[in-house]
Amino acid sequence: MLSKHYLLNFSKITLYGIFFMSSFIFASSMDSRCIFAADLTSQTNMNTNSVGQMNDLNNKITIDKNNFETYFQRSSRTSYDPQNGAILLYPLNNRYMTADGKFDYRPGINDGADNPALAGSVYLNKNLIDMKNDFSLNGSISIKPDFRRKASLKNTGITDEGDNSYQYGDGFSFAFRPADSAPVGVSGMGLGMTGIPHAFGVALDFYHNKVYANKANGGELLLSDQSVPNVGFAYTQNIPGFYDKVGYTIGDGVDISGSDLDWMTRFDSQGEHLLGYSDLTKDGNVEKMPFKLTWDAKNNALHYNFQDANQHQYEGTKVFSDRPDLTNFAIAGSGNAAQAEYRINIDKIQYAAYGIVNAQYLYQNNENDQPVEIPGVPAHQTSGSLNDNAKISSKLTDVVSSDATESQKQSLSEYHLWKVEGFPTKNLEDYYTLPFSGGVAQLPFSDVTQNVKLYYRKDSLLSVVINYVDENGKKIADPETIQGSFNTEKDIPVKVINGYSPDTSNPKTVRFGTLGSDGKVITQIDLKYHQNSGGASSSSSVSSSASSSSAYPGTSESINGSSSLTTSSASSSSIDVSDIPKYAAKENAAVYALKNIYLYRNADFNSKERLAKYVKKPRIYRPMFVVTGYARSTTGRLRYEVRDVNHLSKTAGKKGYITANWNYVRPVYYAKKQSIITVINPRGVRAYRNAKLAGRSAHFRQGSRLHVKQIVKHNLTTRFILTNGKYITANRKLVKMGKHKQVRLVKTKRMINRYSNANLTKKNLHIVKNKRLKVYGFDYSHGNNMGKPGALRYRIVGGYITGNTRYIYIYK
Repeated sequence: MLSKHYLLNFSKITLYGIFFMSSFIFASSMDSRCIFAADLTSQTNMNTNSVGQMNDLNNKITIDKNNFETYFQRSSRTSYDPQNGAILLYPLNNRYMTADGKFDYRPGINDGADNPALAGSVYLNKNLIDMKNDFSLNGSISIKPDFRRKASLKNTGITDEGDNSYQYGDGFSFAFRPADSAPVGVSGMGLGMTGIPHAFGVALDFYHNKVYANKANGGELLLSDQSVPNVGFAYTQNIPGFYDKVGYTIGDGVDISGSDLDWMTRFDSQGEHLLGYSDLTKDGNVEKMPFKLTWDAKNNALHYNFQDANQHQYEGTKVFSDRPDLTNFAIAGSGNAAQAEYRINIDKIQYAAYGIVNAQYLYQNNENDQPVEIPGVPAHQTSGSLNDNAKISSKLTDVVSSDATESQKQSLSEYHLWKVEGFPTKNLEDYYTLPFSGGVAQLPFSDVTQNVKLYYRKDSLLSVVINYVDENGKKIADPETIQGSFNTEKDIPVKVINGYSPDTSNPKTVRFGTLGSDGKVITQIDLKYHQNSGGASSSSSVSSSASSSSAYPGTSESINGSSSLTTSSASSSSIDVSDIPKYAAKENAAVYALKNIYLYRNADFNSKERLAKYVKKPRIYRPMFVVTGYARSTTGRLRYEVRDVNHLSKTAGKKGYITANWNYVRPVYYAKKQSIITVINPRGVRAYRNAKLAGRSAHFRQGSRLHVKQIVKHNLTTRFILTNGKYITANRKLVKMGKHKQVRLVKTKRMINRYSNANLTKKNLHIVKNKRLKVYGFDYSHGNNMGKPGALRYRIVGGYITGNTRYIYIYK
């Protein structure tokens, strides 16, 4: 094979403890990762604005000093000062320093195991960055040189670049990296980036390096730096065999090995700006130097702006067309012979986040056993938009590794789910169906990493103890134990107890393997009885422990003191309407969705039988349905049988089943009188002369405050009677209880556009910065699209503008 010549531009490399950096010709046959780059760099005395802007996103994350530690994790020797929002990448140490405080640089002789080469970082550890949207970091950099490190030429064989070469450390980097990257890269010349595949960003390099191949035997010079100190763009490139050839120092706290050590940090010579050591401090004193980093997603361009201690400004822009869609982000620094303290102050970081859910599948036969990973089923990581849900399957055949052996695959049928941890039950309407009905739970993505665990055991024969208790939970008969195989259903034995009658809402059957509200398989059921002398009927409860009062899913769930009916059938014809819980909407009444929900073909909510998705919408556009009946899932969860009445939506007229969970779906109409209401409908509301809303009277614009005298029912809706005797709707999508101030005036922070519609698709005017605009009302984008969340818009003369406070100031 012919040898190929590659023009490479590396960051620092260590040979025998000596650190080097340069552009050079490396002659070899290698697998290079090429990144197309276009550069626009300049030195300027003027500040620059961000190259991009954050879109209206529900998944936008803003980080400052107060919540920095929620999202970022420290590695190695890095520390964080939350009061000042300052990151110290690594502390000074005494590497190559003598007992009397002299700098004596003799690599391989006086390195000192107690004072190793250091590398530290802070890295995003709670979610991923969506690189299809913009990113920005604003902050400052402070450098405290180690003035003890006067240059020494003993046995080094290198030409000293002056005292400053060792006093300002090796440097540091701001880098985007793949999601599963190591916390910190190689120290010294690596600037905390080397060893991280596919990393790219901006670095500040303060040490001049040279690297030789087998220098002791007169080997060739492989690498020689350009001038330092400098600031510019950097990325890592795979150079197979380079680590074996050079053998550079890795550094303390760096957990990188194997072929990753060949991913070398490269500097772009065209994108570098030469700095001055004297400009990194103010007359030798530490000074905060402003730094700004932005990612322009539209153009795949990274931009930086840096101002040194003497107010010289440097900026550059570089296109990285070959970049991952989802990345991590880290700020990393390092030092070996060269030492300095680097402090990075974070003012604000903004980006569009992708959520992460980690799921572990563990074998644990009982509580006292140590959980172990199920052979052939590794941990799974799922990522997605914060507007979406992670699908967590409890079926091991869905998550088995492609590398699993046939024996491992065949043994999966022996495992049965019996416990889960980490699931936020209040957000999982189908939490109890995890072992059954397809075994998939919908877990909403969060802005921080979520870790869930699913525990399995091999005992398929399960036992449930039936307790017989009175209204106060006191035992009134001996318990009985019933047994059955996982996923089978059995009738619950009802005892005849002298002087007592069983509660009518006691569960009739139990499915073995059902999870209780504590996330564990149900092992006990309390059947409640009341004395024949009288008294109200009480509801039953099922729990996984004798002391638990958790409700058995779908049998006695109580809201506001009412209990629901027990049935194992999913057919609405089997529901006794008299036993529907009081909180539930009446048949033919209107309800709307508060959160993301789905419309299903039947009441068991199988993901393969979804008919439509309804995302969380602003109040005035919440998805609305008419309840046409009721049903129960096979585990007893109450469902509404509904018809979609969102008349301007593509989903209008669809029929199916939705959850009846109060946290997700509620009645559209107010049930109680309110003293004052505010009109929120963008088109206002009309007053009428009677409860039928016939005989038009006055029209009230959005923002109008109305005084209410009375509330009356009209069929299955309600009306407010105003103090003037007129009637208006009590629909929560149109009016809201209480006084609510409306935005009346805004001022632009930067140039914006006016559009002819709330979706901002038809531009009709450019509006300059600092322009005051009168606001006549508000609306939201995608109002009648049930699949898209809405963004706030303000209505002004001639059209609509954004309601994003990044672009406008609000006055009420």
